[in-house]
Amino acid sequence: MLLIRNMMMEANGFHPPTATKTGTTIVGTVFANGVVMGADTRATSGNIVSDKNCEKIHRLANRI
Repeated sequence: MLLIRNMMMEANGFHPPTATKTGTTIVGTVFANGVVMGADTRATSGNIVSDKNCEKIHRLANRI
């Protein structure tokens, strides 16, 4: 269903953003009772690890 919508939008001149490589690992998945999110903890500056314990997922509300 969304594929058809996206194809129609592209045919009318809308071009969706492309993926951007940021060099970090963050993933999330939705299931019936909630969401699971996970991330690595390293922050880099070029090829140097600048922080080995960087929090990339932040609390937004009490149940998150």
